[in-house]
Amino acid sequence: MALHKKTLIPFFFFFLIFLIIQAISAPIIIGSSWPGKGDCQYYHHTTHVDIYYDPNAVITLDGQDNEDFWHVSGKNNSILIPVAADFYSPNFFIRYVNISFAHSDTHLFILASWEDSTPLSNWDQFSMCWNINMSNYTAAFYQGMKTGPYGGGDVDTWQWGYRIGKENGSSYNGYDTCFGDDGWYPHNSEISQIETGMIYGTWFNDTNRYQIEISRPLTTGEQYDVQFEEKTIYEFTIAILDNEYGTGEGEDHAISWIYALHFSEFPALIISGYQLGFTLFIMIFLTGLIIIWKRKFIAIKNNR
Repeated sequence: MALHKKTLIPFFFFFLIFLIIQAISAPIIIGSSWPGKGDCQYYHHTTHVDIYYDPNAVITLDGQDNEDFWHVSGKNNSILIPVAADFYSPNFFIRYVNISFAHSDTHLFILASWEDSTPLSNWDQFSMCWNINMSNYTAAFYQGMKTGPYGGGDVDTWQWGYRIGKENGSSYNGYDTCFGDDGWYPHNSEISQIETGMIYGTWFNDTNRYQIEISRPLTTGEQYDVQFEEKTIYEFTIAILDNEYGTGEGEDHAISWIYALHFSEFPALIISGYQLGFTLFIMIFLTGLIIIWKRKFIAIKNNR
């Protein structure tokens, strides 16, 4: 039984309007941070992102996005991540970080860029936390950097920080550490294999920005490192430390919610981020069609 064309016109009209609104609003992400119970997945769920694969990719760690793999279109390997400080903090601030992922057969590569219009400071930092085996991974640790209150497990932490006197294009080692049930492990528990490159300047909307590149071997053999050796997902969060008030003390830092990086042969079929509104609309649209079809079927049956 076919549906009458007049019945479908309102659905297609609203579908077109929704697509237009979705295209306009997609780049707009609201970031905020509210004290909660530490279960970020409950409040935000998890946003998924793919990683671009080039078996022979190499990188020059200068902060410049000159490599071809940073400019691959039609992939889900680049995303805009909102980070926010504690909303009730007197030093509350929000930043938006553009981040992209790629990997070769041997290394993971990350490109991250964000606005920072405050004075250059050693407290200008970027960090990433990778879930190694924490059972209830979260971005918020309200009892110190301890995983015990949240089920336990280890979290690998990478950090890049601006170093006074470093010129644009400088490369240097990043900081690599790990925390677990009872807090941070000793600094000498592992050897950092995080390499970074940075630039700072005005090149986007006339605002000063940092742009950094990060490289790390996929596997390191270190107990307290995340090992990218399986075709699975790896949960992570990011944070920005900013000398927001010029005191040089890193008063506050802004964190993201939970993201999941897909080392998979197939694209992530997910309902998160920009796809959520569109998915809900499709579900409502199909539900409406089923209801109309069912009513017409009943009407025809009753008229027999």
